[in-house]
Amino acid sequence: MNCTRIVRITGQNENPFSPFAILINGFGSFAKAYNYEGEALLRTNSQIDYTIIRPGIMVEDDSFPRRLTLRDNGGKLPISKISYAAIADLMCDLIEYPHTRRCTLVAMSNTRKNVNAPDSWIPLLLNSVAPDRRKFPQSLLSQNRLAVRIALTMALTLPFLLGYVIYLILSPDSLSFYYDAITAIFNEQQ
Repeated sequence: MNCTRIVRITGQNENPFSPFAILINGFGSFAKAYNYEGEALLRTNSQIDYTIIRPGIMVEDDSFPRRLTLRDNGGKLPISKISYAAIADLMCDLIEYPHTRRCTLVAMSNTRKNVNAPDSWIPLLLNSVAPDRRKFPQSLLSQNRLAVRIALTMALTLPFLLGYVIYLILSPDSLSFYYDAITAIFNEQQ
């Protein structure tokens, strides 16, 4: 039996230079970088229909309404909390909608109080979804590595530079210079 459809939950960020991506890549063995590489691999395989879901902050709290806001084509939405149950519902239901194939969805909770959206959001949202139309970067691995290298270089270099500046300011020659300058100013005021 061959696999012809994959529904994948992945992360939000495509920017390797964001502080969040740098931290996860630096401390998590380039997890964000390889996560994106998995997305890219799916997009390049024409034999497999995929739906990539990029949810907000996933929580176990099921008190959130099941109303979602979706953006196809990997579009941007403000990050919000979203329940595991809402994502599970979305994953199960999108299989019935053929136009959600080869699609990257961003999914967030729609918690606005005055929204006229029913709790049964699935047909309304999934009927408007279309396959990916924009060209996603083939790979962000080298950019992720560069971002971590720059951040690491800065983290290791800045304390030494700051220490050197403090040393120059507080060195005996500098202290005598400051003493002479303050004495001269004080003597002029008298």
